[in-house]
Amino acid sequence: MSEFAHLIAQFGKIAKFTEDRFNVYTEYSYVDGLLRYALGGNEVRELVEFVKRNPSYRLEVLNNIRDLCATLYNESGIINHAVSKPRGYPGDFEIMENVYDCSPHYKTVSELGLALDRWALSLNLPRAVRARKNGLLFLINDLVSNSGRNEFSILSIGSGSARELRELPVDVLEKTKITLIDRDADALVFAKEELFKKSSKVKIDLIAGDFHRFSSECKYDLIYSFGVFDYLSDKVIKNCFKQFTPYLIESGKLVYSIKNSAQYNDWFYDLFTHWRFVARSIEDGAKLLAESDLKLSRVFPLESDVAAIYVTSKEK
Repeated sequence: MSEFAHLIAQFGKIAKFTEDRFNVYTEYSYVDGLLRYALGGNEVRELVEFVKRNPSYRLEVLNNIRDLCATLYNESGIINHAVSKPRGYPGDFEIMENVYDCSPHYKTVSELGLALDRWALSLNLPRAVRARKNGLLFLINDLVSNSGRNEFSILSIGSGSARELRELPVDVLEKTKITLIDRDADALVFAKEELFKKSSKVKIDLIAGDFHRFSSECKYDLIYSFGVFDYLSDKVIKNCFKQFTPYLIESGKLVYSIKNSAQYNDWFYDLFTHWRFVARSIEDGAKLLAESDLKLSRVFPLESDVAAIYVTSKEK
């Protein structure tokens, strides 16, 4: 038997052990403990190490995991959505709304499925996403409130549902002039509709398409991206800095966020959901600015260092 076949057979045993117990025990506390036990075992660790050494096996491992863990994918709407990517890309605005609300997926109906959704949303990565949104919300609120301006211009790159803007206090939101860029036109429409529910006085422009092609005569008080960079190479991020920094007013701020890969199991999302991130540390996030000849004004580590928010400006 080859090493690969042996490792899949070994994983199959722990998967069957887990699946059999899912048929009996559906309470969240048991499901949580069972999955932590199964995913923390040697069977998974050795399979992950094998894929790291032999990346050509990655998709085959992913397909085997789907077959062996059918209950996990069939019962949990969150995990199924993460794998199937119904909008054609990972981290779409629909699943992000579940993450922000820490709520089960609308397709999840069984008691076991609800427990699995709850487990998936309790992991460090979704915690990082919620902490990142909250940190950005507080930062935007502070910048707008203390600007002394009646109109504060904001450009959001890869905006998704713009949840951080939708949670601003109404009086602060009405002082903003918002431009959202996203390749998902439905995400933009959803964001606009939700913002207008908050206030009909919101000034908002939507740009559906690739942010690399962005061009404008406008200047902005704040330009930010807080999800896209986790998918981009260092080179592409540095090019983004060069592209967007000229669109800042003289006192404007460029803000972005990086998730700390040391605080979550990237292999789980890679092998179980085909969802890949660029692994970076808090220090790596700051290094991107230094290597781009930009000054780091402030950095905000979030909730046990699961992520960080970085602030820079046009100043050298």
